[in-house]
Amino acid sequence: MKKLLALLLLFGIVGCSNNEIPSHLLIDNGGVFYEAGSKKPFDGTSIENQDGSLFKRTYFSKGKITKAEEFYKSGSVKRILIKY
Repeated sequence: MKKLLALLLLFGIVGCSNNEIPSHLLIDNGGVFYEAGSKKPFDGTSIENQDGSLFKRTYFSKGKITKAEEFYKSGSVKRILIKY
């Protein structure tokens, strides 16, 4: 029973996670971002790597940027931008 509950919890967490894609797959259309090939504004997170390390993570809601985080090569946060 515990294994079944743990499995259901895992599927719930994975199913509720945001969509995360590489930033080069997003298209900016007048400040509203779309995933390439989609007509629906993007909801989720984009990531950008530089020299094999995470450089930037950007959060979107209904195609609009809500938050952007930049990182040093060490992985520590360099800057956070929150848009209202």
